[in-house]
Amino acid sequence: MIPKIIHYCWFGYKKKPRLIQKCIASWRTYMPDWEIREWNEENYDVNKNSYIQKAYEEKMWAFVVDYARFDILNQFGGVFLDTDVELLRRIPEGILSNEGFTGFENPGRVNPGLVYGSIPGQKILKEIMQAYESKEFGGMVDGRRENIVDVVSSVLARGGMKVNGEFQMVGKVAVYPMDYFCCFNFETQGFEITDNTVSIHHYFASWTSWHSKLHFKIIKVVAAVLGKERYLSLKRRIKGTGTSK
Repeated sequence: MIPKIIHYCWFGYKKKPRLIQKCIASWRTYMPDWEIREWNEENYDVNKNSYIQKAYEEKMWAFVVDYARFDILNQFGGVFLDTDVELLRRIPEGILSNEGFTGFENPGRVNPGLVYGSIPGQKILKEIMQAYESKEFGGMVDGRRENIVDVVSSVLARGGMKVNGEFQMVGKVAVYPMDYFCCFNFETQGFEITDNTVSIHHYFASWTSWHSKLHFKIIKVVAAVLGKERYLSLKRRIKGTGTSK
């Protein structure tokens, strides 16, 4: 059984924004019998390897967390949540009975930022850590900085993960469909909650530029004003994939 500890990281010594405080409060509400443990510069070594050291020097806190989460879970086990993850209900015991679990962000990619639970010393944790320990911070993928979704999706794919977005076991790690831990529609920038949904990821995205955040906010407003179907129809027409009448 996965230990009853929720881990999160908060590097940089800044005050937690209201959204982050709201999300952490939801963990206490739905998992009251679990310990909630914060990791920061005072209790975690940010010089463990060149990747995390360089990320910290550049104040790229999200990338510091990318390695730290797996190191922490490898040592202690538990559930690691990004600080912008809000629980909507208690994590079911059936999910916690796995050696490890995480969720799809889209049909082809897993995002441990949504959630990653594990027993200590789990095999895939070590494979992910080794992948980071062999990298230099700042690597690029498709013209952007390589992130945790790239790394972990690659490790799980080598372990046999099918890129279909469906529930599956990769070794002894359960990978859940999008609607369990994500349910975020990237086209409309809105949530599509189902009966399966345990949590939502607000995509606070502390590492993104202000213009990227503004872009997503504009999409969200336009989709809300037009409605989902009209917005998607307009988007398809602009891209030249829709039909004109």
